[in-house]
This record gives sequence, structure tokens and C-alpha cells, in this order.
Amino acid sequence: MNVLLFEEDSTAGRALRAWLHREHFVLTTRSADEVEGLLTRHPHLQVLLLQWTPGTAELLRRVRSQSRPRYLFVIVLATAADRGHLADALDIGADAFLQQPVEVSELQSHIKVARRICDLEERLTATQRLLLQAEREKKRFYAEVLQAVTRGRLHLVEPSGMPAGQRRVLQVQLTEPTGMRLIRLQIRREAEAQGLDQDRTEGLVTAAGEAMTNALRHAVEVTCEVWADGSRLLFRVTDKGKGIEIPDVPAFVLIPGRSSKRSLGAGFEIMLRLVDDVWLATGPQGTVVQLAQDRFEQPEVRSLAGECFDLFHLDGCG
Repeated sequence: MNVLLFEEDSTAGRALRAWLHREHFVLTTRSADEVEGLLTRHPHLQVLLLQWTPGTAELLRRVRSQSRPRYLFVIVLATAADRGHLADALDIGADAFLQQPVEVSELQSHIKVARRICDLEERLTATQRLLLQAEREKKRFYAEVLQAVTRGRLHLVEPSGMPAGQRRVLQVQLTEPTGMRLIRLQIRREAEAQGLDQDRTEGLVTAAGEAMTNALRHAVEVTCEVWADGSRLLFRVTDKGKGIEIPDVPAFVLIPGRSSKRSLGAGFEIMLRLVDDVWLATGPQGTVVQLAQDRFEQPEVRSLAGECFDLFHLDGCG
């Protein structure tokens, strides 16, 4: 174990210090001011042996307020006269309390407890890493499936992977449906400036309306942006809703009319039909939907998955 021993005097005993240095990696200090600095510089420390002094309570509060990568097991060392402070020490954040002079066997028992806690923490951290990796793999799988069945038009990404345009021409908070009129007008103006024909312009306007309606219906703090990006126009709507469960997204794309309390439902299907690209980033913090329309329609790359997509939607899209 990695131990930091703080004692203003040498009451811990020569035998105890010798055992600590023999059995563990130990740092020692007689200055309360050095304790926090040592803990910061040595994040691998697992046990803090803290001699009770008039300033120990405040020191312990500061130690517990530190953000650390692993749990720090705190053992307070005190004389019989200080036993009245036991409850205070435990309330502030101490894990154990040993009376001085400390018996090596007692300290051994407490350090065994600290080791068990550290081992449990490491196993929990490893399990969390595996779960996060599994979640990333699952999301990557869904992203690849959605790319295939939509012929590369639907991109499931992290928020950081959302592409931005070269020039933002509009950013506005959307609080009610009446606000969508201004946004539609701005999209039409920019589409005309970008050289989009009427059909492609109205396709983007209609798809943007679906995205805005869904965000207003199911979320809060809705922000809309319009970006010009060379020969294409981007529209982005960001909200602070509960997000969409990633495993549910393929069903909403593949099954006509499939919807739920928080889904893009039929609106998703419409967007994919009317614009060239759709990006989706969603999670517990909210959802971002971004639409892109090029000046000219891009030739489609046909695939077996794309044909299946059409077959699924034949009846639903008329």
C-alpha cells in the first residue's frame, strides 16, 4: 500500500514507523501544510495516517474536498485525551480511529480493510471501463447499420463529431412554434444565395420544420442554427431533452410510423427523404440533429441495404 504519515511529533513509535517502511511505500511529513501538496503530487497514495492536532479537523475537510483518481483511506491517530474527537473525525471523513501508542497489529488490520476497499474500487473501475467500451462498440455497430440502410445519409455521431459549416448565418433560441417562421425564411434566403433550386430549398425547409417541431414537443432549451458551407447549407437544432435511446434509433428509421414519447418518428423518415445528409448526436444531456442540403443532388450509391430501406418504406411513403 502507498501511505502518507503525518505526525507533528514522533509519538507513532519507532517500531511502527519501521514496520510501515518495511511493508509499504511511505511518505512522511511533520507539516500539516505539506499534506495537501503531497497528496496532489502523489495521486497513487491510498492511505493517510493523520495525527490528531488542533488543526486536523480543518485539514481533513480540505483533504476530503480534493478530487482524487482513487479513494483515500484516512486513519486518525490520537491519544486517549483526544477520544472525544472521534465522532467529529468520522463525521468529517475519517475511516478509522486508532489510539496512540498504536499497536502494529491494529494498524495491520485497518490497512487490510483499506486494501480491500482499494481492490474493490479497482475492480469497479475495470468493470466500468468494460461497460463503456461495450457501449462504444454497440454505438459504432448501430452507426454502421444506419449508414448502410440509409445509403450513407444518416450519421450517428458524438456531439464532438458534428461537422460545422464555414459561416454561421443564424443562431436563435426557439421557444414556441411561431418562431419557426423566421427560421424558415432565413433558410430560404440562404438557399437562394447558395444557388439551391426551389425543390431542394423546400425539401430542406420541410425537413427543418420536422426537426424543430420534434424538439419543441419533447425537449427544452431549443437552439437553431443555419450554416453556409461552400455549396451546401446546414441546419442544426440542439435541445436539452432526455435524448433518444440508441438501440431504438434503427426501428424508428426502418419501420414506417414507428414512434414513442421521445423519438423522431415519422419526422425522421421525412428528413431522410428530403435532404442529402442527417447527423444525429443524442444522449442524456440532449439531442442534436443536423441537416445538410447540397446545391445539386448527389448521385446515390445503391446497395442491398439501401434497397431494403426502400422496401420497408414503400407503403409508408406512398
